[in-house]
Amino acid sequence: SGSNVDKYIPPDYLQKHYGVAKAWAMVAAAGTLNTPSYNIDSITDTGTGNRLVIFDIDFSIVQYNVHGLSDSNAGSIYAERTAVGSSRFYTLNNAATPTVQDRYTGMLYFGNQS
Repeated sequence: SGSNVDKYIPPDYLQKHYGVAKAWAMVAAAGTLNTPSYNIDSITDTGTGNRLVIFDIDFSIVQYNVHGLSDSNAGSIYAERTAVGSSRFYTLNNAATPTVQDRYTGMLYFGNQS
């Protein structure tokens, strides 16, 4: 039952569950990785508002989910899965003609890992 406090989910099972974030990061507007983060090896600032995320533990297939949140409602994020071991995202403003710009960003990654 859900109220039995003597039961717990073993960490190795929880890590493989689809509903658990497999990686997450807080990224400063300057493109640097803030702490805390989880399962992120590095973040490379490849240009204004353009970040490449490298995972510590790869996903088993490239079909994983990426979710992001910028520092305010005035920004948006375009994310792409580049490979099982990396993802790229761009941060934009929400102007009539959006432009890429550096923004503080939180990223979450969900999917299956080997």
